Amino acid sequence: SLFALQAVFDMCSEWDNGGKKRKEPGVIGKVEAGPMGEDGRGWGERCGDMYKIVDKVGEGTYGEVYKATPPPELNIEAGELLALKKVRLENEKEGFPITAVREIKILRQLRHKNIIKLREIVTGKQEAVDFRKDKGSFYLVFDFMEHDLMGLLECGLVTFTQELNCSIMKQIMEGLAYCHDRNFLHRDIKCSNILVNNKGQVKLADFGLARLYEDDKERPYTNKVITLWYRPPELLLGEE
Repeated sequence: SLFALQAVFDMCSEWDNGGKKRKEPGVIGKVEAGPMGEDGRGWGERCGDMYKIVDKVGEGTYGEVYKATPPPELNIEAGELLALKKVRLENEKEGFPITAVREIKILRQLRHKNIIKLREIVTGKQEAVDFRKDKGSFYLVFDFMEHDLMGLLECGLVTFTQELNCSIMKQIMEGLAYCHDRNFLHRDIKCSNILVNNKGQVKLADFGLARLYEDDKERPYTNKVITLWYRPPELLLGEE
């Protein structure tokens, strides 16, 4: 299960290469996992077959994103759609990708109107034994957003007035301020990771490069973050 995967990851990260136990950063303002549902199902136990795929809306190095209708038991308003982000596993040598593990662990602790909501994780196989036949798929289930900022800029159909620009920037800053108050760094802010719905609501997405930050000189952070075109000069020059 997902919880077992997280437990193994946490144990592995508890020791350094010299076999010495190291201090791990604590999570500030952590939101505990909610109770399992009355039907006995918890996170990661629902099958993707319960969602009806409407359309494929995007694809990238991370995987594929589908627009889907939710199952009745999620008690979501009629007509509301969800987004299923498929975790790409084909080229993974170490099993479940670390970026997906980080995104799951961080998004489960963030609840804000300007941050994309991770509702649950579903598998592509109904039973565990089915994974023995071939590699299964995992899907992260998010609230559906109709656009990203890159698409709106490129389509030329939206007039970006001063009022609209101010609204977008205010929502981005509020989402980032919430992350920073909890010591999380997004580390991949760009137009394609800023989602916008038809109501003008903005949500930050794609937390695959995000990390918990502590001002500890003994733990430098990698500079191989942020899409190259948007990477700050100090990171390009090697600053950690």
